[in-house]
Amino acid sequence: RGSSSDTNLLRLTNSVWNAGYGPLELWGRVVGDGSTHAVVQRIFQSDGSYQERTMGEFVFHPGHNHWHLESFSLYELWSLSESGTLDQVAATSDKVSYCLRDIHRNPHPRQAARMGYGTCTYGRQGLSVGWVDVYDHYLPGQSIDISGLPDGVYALISTADPDNLIQESDETNNSKEATLSSPR
Repeated sequence: RGSSSDTNLLRLTNSVWNAGYGPLELWGRVVGDGSTHAVVQRIFQSDGSYQERTMGEFVFHPGHNHWHLESFSLYELWSLSESGTLDQVAATSDKVSYCLRDIHRNPHPRQAARMGYGTCTYGRQGLSVGWVDVYDHYLPGQSIDISGLPDGVYALISTADPDNLIQESDETNNSKEATLSSPR
């Protein structure tokens, strides 16, 4: 828990990784006055060719000083029923934007040998197979306002691509749940 005046924030570090068969590669295309960029996902085929599909937008994030894919992640804090199952959403983040880039390796059978995406430009971002992107707890957007919530046990659910904008080989592995308890 971190606090600022009368606001209590649950700060969290979050990571996403590419467990798929090919890279997640995103390209920005200038729209209008250039304040946003339409995002095209490049989907690679086994023969080396690719298809492109429009799927979202990049926006400049002044708190991070680089470009982000809009609405990439969602954090929800759920109350639990007496039996320990999810009851209702007690607090949530706005949909958090992300700059997608390779930060750490994660063991994976088809892991890319080296980093393929390392910058947060509006031109090209992505995640190589077997690579992880990490957003640390101290960064803007990595918190949920829990002001006024009673102490207790909650479930924190982090969901990547909550609007299913990205075409993936497996759409079922985008959420992770952790149980948290506040001090009494």
